[in-house]
Amino acid sequence: MRAGNWRGCPDLTAAEQVALAFAEAVTATPPTIDDDLFCQLQEHFDAPEIVEISAICAWENYRARLNRALGIEPHGFYHFDGTDGSS
Repeated sequence: MRAGNWRGCPDLTAAEQVALAFAEAVTATPPTIDDDLFCQLQEHFDAPEIVEISAICAWENYRARLNRALGIEPHGFYHFDGTDGSS
């Protein structure tokens, strides 16, 4: 599965799909978490789990924005084209 191409993936549970939708919404600028999405999240996760998912999303967004601001480039651990970076 490629990044951003998770919708409709039969290998993901409903909880995983809601978590990914939430992660995308948190990552948007500005964040776009509506009541419907939050209710779906609550159907699959309890309050401490929602806090943890939110914190992980916030941390990754912080890290990505800090790296961008400092001009830190990716180190090649992941490639969108499916290669391992060795060629």
